[in-house]
Amino acid sequence: MNRYITIASLSCCLILAAGCIKNDIPYPHRLGKITAFEVQGQIGSAVIDSLARTVAVSVSDTVDLSDVRLLRLEVSEGTTVSPAPDSLSVLDLTAPLELVLSTYPGQTYLWKVTAEYFVEQASEVDAWATLAYVRETLPSMSGTPGIRWRRADADQWQESTDVTVDGDSVSAVLTGLDPATEYIFKVYAGDKEGNEIVFTTEEARQMPNMSFDEWVKDGKSWFANADLEDNYWWDSGNIGANLIGEANPTSPEESFLAVSGEGKRAARMETVKVIIAMAGGNIFSGSFGSVQGLGAEVFFGRPFETRPLRLTGWYSYEPVPIDNVNPPKDVELPFDRNTIAGRMDRCRIFVYVTAWDGPFRVNTTEHVYLDINDPDVIGYGELIDSVGTGGQYRQFSIDIKYRDHRKPTYCAVVAVASQYADFFTGGIGSLMYADEFAFEYDGVPVWEE
Repeated sequence: MNRYITIASLSCCLILAAGCIKNDIPYPHRLGKITAFEVQGQIGSAVIDSLARTVAVSVSDTVDLSDVRLLRLEVSEGTTVSPAPDSLSVLDLTAPLELVLSTYPGQTYLWKVTAEYFVEQASEVDAWATLAYVRETLPSMSGTPGIRWRRADADQWQESTDVTVDGDSVSAVLTGLDPATEYIFKVYAGDKEGNEIVFTTEEARQMPNMSFDEWVKDGKSWFANADLEDNYWWDSGNIGANLIGEANPTSPEESFLAVSGEGKRAARMETVKVIIAMAGGNIFSGSFGSVQGLGAEVFFGRPFETRPLRLTGWYSYEPVPIDNVNPPKDVELPFDRNTIAGRMDRCRIFVYVTAWDGPFRVNTTEHVYLDINDPDVIGYGELIDSVGTGGQYRQFSIDIKYRDHRKPTYCAVVAVASQYADFFTGGIGSLMYADEFAFEYDGVPVWEE
């Protein structure tokens, strides 16, 4: 009998003790999150940062920030919002809007919603062959701005070390690029980044036969081209000088060369007297038009849409005193017709990078000449020599000075044994050789002061 009483008493005690055990297992934390947000006039998606508990939206500049209609507000499961969504149909976003998100049991999270007017990023890219001028404007910036760039086929971004900040505009010159290659750049400020802008660099083009190795003779006249069809790029005054005889002031040179080797040639240019006129040996990218009286019509330039930084090559020059002075009357001359006789002749090598609509027409009979001050001359460079090279070749490098950032359309490269041959003034017998011309693209442009 006592045994059963004891067991019953023990059972009751255990039941009573179990009722007194404290339940201290914590309830799970359920984060209150905004998962979607949209207002009327919004541009792009809202930027939702769950760690910072912020929502940022960009809206059209036609939106009144004090009267913004809420179109969509979604939160995580089991989350309530204060103020209640029914009272949030119209928002005042002139200042950050605070929303309190609550989850069970009694967990609260403060979120802030901000809005700003959308400002389209204004991007500018001027891509040359090995460099690019880039600029971009961000709608708002905080922190230190910069520019990152990379090849489109690369993963690693590079940091520009040449960054200029002007207000909210960030610009840089990206150097060391590869020609004809696609690149990407983006502007950043602090943790904010602009759009990725894609651009392609220009080709590092050369003109055909800049080595002057290839020549063809058509009738009496020599041409520094492989043929006079698809490869017709260079011309001279030979057609005019050979009108009656065969003078060929410009001709191929096979023995006196800057660079020797099989198949190598150079251009030989001599100032000669033809009948009653003077002809300066020359070579130029373009085409000879026709004889016009004692003068000629000539078309300078060939299509060329890249921007070289230098013209390089080799030349040799043996000048003689100017003994032929027969410029046209009533024309403004770049020299004094009364004092130039007896002075040493001068050779000239020059390059014009231009925005011409077509080849530039020169007509010496009509007194129409190339003009370095032509507003469509984007870049130019020249070498003038009145001393000579002592019977040897001399290497040269001519910087092309650029005036603006326009894209070129035509380029004229010219070498002439007598600088003032267009004015029938020079030294009969002045002799010039040109060999191994080339364009260089590395470095940065030289700008006209």
